[in-house]
Amino acid sequence: WMGVEKLQQHWRNLVARYGAYPVVWCLAGEWDMPYYIREDKEQAREEQQQGWAEVARYLREVDGFQRLISIHEGSNGRTLGDGKLIDFEMLQTGHGDRQSLPNTVQRVTEEYAAQPTLPVLNSEVCYEGIGEACRQEVQRLMFWVCLLSGACGHTYGANGIWQVNSRERLYGPSPHGMAWGNVPWEDAYQLPGSAQVGLAKRLLERFPWWKFEPHPEWISSRWTEQDYCGDYAAGIPGRVRVFYLPRWRGWGGGGTKVTALEAGVDYRATLVNPATGEEIDWGPASGDAKGEWELPGVLPIYQDWLLVLDAR
Repeated sequence: WMGVEKLQQHWRNLVARYGAYPVVWCLAGEWDMPYYIREDKEQAREEQQQGWAEVARYLREVDGFQRLISIHEGSNGRTLGDGKLIDFEMLQTGHGDRQSLPNTVQRVTEEYAAQPTLPVLNSEVCYEGIGEACRQEVQRLMFWVCLLSGACGHTYGANGIWQVNSRERLYGPSPHGMAWGNVPWEDAYQLPGSAQVGLAKRLLERFPWWKFEPHPEWISSRWTEQDYCGDYAAGIPGRVRVFYLPRWRGWGGGGTKVTALEAGVDYRATLVNPATGEEIDWGPASGDAKGEWELPGVLPIYQDWLLVLDAR
C-alpha cells in the first residue's frame, strides 16, 4: 500500500496507456490485507479499505471508456466503499485441496444469490500443485462446481507461475518466512490441470453457456450443505443440461436419477471424461411419468464424470 495519491497517479497512467483497449480493471490483489509483518494490522486494514474506495472512485472519474472494475479479495469486494464501486466479484476461496470445496461452493452460491446482482468469478482457488496437493482432479472439481453453481467464468492458476519461479532464480520465502513452492514456471505451465480446464472450456463453448443457470434440483444425488461431494447441475431448461458427477456411485448408476425433465423434450445423453475429453454416447434420454430418467449403466472408470443432455 503506497497511499491514495500515488495509486491515483498509477491508475491515471494505466488508463492513459491501456484504456482504449477492451480491458477489465482489477484494482488490487488482496486489497485490504495488511503487509505481512506490519504490527498494527487492524489500523492498516481500515486505512486500505478507505483508501481503495477513494482510488476506485477516482478510476471511475478518469476512465472515459468506463471499463468494468473489480477487486481481488481480501474481504468481499461488495464491502468496498458504498458497495457500488465494482461491476463483478472476484472471489478467493482457498488453497486447501478438497478441504476448500465447502467454502468454495458456499461463497459462489451466496454471492450468486446476493443483491444487487453481480457476476461472480472465482479468481483464485487451489492453484495446481500448491502445498504438494491441488492436482489436476482438483482443478476439474473446482472448475465444474463453480461454473455449474452460477459463476460467470473461472481462473486457473498453477503454483510456480504466480510467483514466477525460474530454474535459475526462485521467488523464495515471502516476508513471513515461508516459500509457497519451488516449482519453476517452465514446469508449472505444463501441469495437466491446465489442459483439462481447457477441455472443459471447449465443451461449454458448444452451447450458449452464458445463459446457463444452476439447477441442483435436476439430479437426485445433488450436493447439499451436509455433502458437498454430491452432484452439480446447470443448463437451459428444454435445451441443454450439464451435470458434474464427482464421485463413485456404486455398481451401476447407483439409482441416480435426472429429475424435472420436460414433457415432450427428447434429449441425447453423452457421458464425457473430463480428464481426456472422451465422449460416450448413452443414447436417448426422456422423462417417465414423473419426469425422471435413471442413469442407465456403470460409469466406465472410477473417477469424476460429466453427463450432458442435449435436446438439439
